Amino acid sequence: MPGVLRAAQVILFVAMGLAVVGVVVVSSLRGAEASGRMIGSILPLIGAFICALRFNSGGGGVRITAIVFTSLMILFGLGQAGNGDPSGLGWALFFATPALVLLCLRPSSAWFDRPRQYG
Repeated sequence: MPGVLRAAQVILFVAMGLAVVGVVVVSSLRGAEASGRMIGSILPLIGAFICALRFNSGGGGVRITAIVFTSLMILFGLGQAGNGDPSGLGWALFFATPALVLLCLRPSSAWFDRPRQYG
């Protein structure tokens, strides 16, 4: 796997870990409604994380799906920032945008388009 793709995978893994910790902290401090809102805002991250688990063996569909989910992460983060929660801007800038850029690079595309042997 190319280094840029591994970097995107690590970014998504770290983002998911921080999101899980964030949900636990928000749940304990602010209650169920706030944690439910946070879980709703990280749904695209959950999808991108599942795609990142498939980077080793997945085809081009995994890459396109991960690109769509990271784009949705940016959209949700900006929407969250627009609703007065500045943490959404951080998610969009520090996690989703670098992952999206790395997924769109040529080595990532070449990795997912490589011929596979099944058997």
